[in-house]
Amino acid sequence: IDREDYEKALIIFKKLYDENFEINEVLIKLCFIYKELGDYKTSLKYINEYLILNPNSGRGLKYKNEIFVKMGCYEDSLEISDMIIKLNDENLNFARLYKAKALMELDRHVEALNLLESIEFNEDEKIDPVLWEIKGNDYFYLHQYRKSIDCYFTALDLGLDEYDSFFNIGNAYAQLEEYENALIYYDKALGLNEYDKDLWYNKSMSLFNLERYDDALFCINKALDLDNNNFLLYNI
Repeated sequence: IDREDYEKALIIFKKLYDENFEINEVLIKLCFIYKELGDYKTSLKYINEYLILNPNSGRGLKYKNEIFVKMGCYEDSLEISDMIIKLNDENLNFARLYKAKALMELDRHVEALNLLESIEFNEDEKIDPVLWEIKGNDYFYLHQYRKSIDCYFTALDLGLDEYDSFFNIGNAYAQLEEYENALIYYDKALGLNEYDKDLWYNKSMSLFNLERYDDALFCINKALDLDNNNFLLYNI
């Protein structure tokens, strides 16, 4: 779904909201769409309305937790994570993963890593690619790049979007300074989306580190074509 489709859906759900039709589901959908559009404050507004009607909803608290993480409200995220953990429902491991992310951002790295290492998925969760992606992201930001790659490959095998998976795997290999491997997955990602400046930039940095300067210049110029900014000019 692209931005235009989300905006079309938004018009419909706003009409349903005004008519108070199936309000619980409509509030969840409005929260989700605004989150995907990057409007986290409005997304938070609708999930708070939902939680007034459903104060002990693990589903609602899970959405609120994700929004807090995206907004950088990590202390608030820790509080919500602990609320979900106490519920001990199907959102338990989502809460633990977001808690690890919050702990990491608050420089409580040992706690974050210990929590992450303790998480075991049940049989249903083992086939959920999103959980594996979140776990991979947490390992990545804790500099556990081999473990993050394993999680990303699992997410890919389970059906996660190939573009995101290839980009994530490439970035992890680049952090390990395995630039040839990184290039393989950057190229796979570029085969699916050649309009991402960050992808072209990351590829250029791997090429630079391999001393393939002409190729690096080509890639960073592609990034510059997509986003003309001083940072890219400096790197050129």
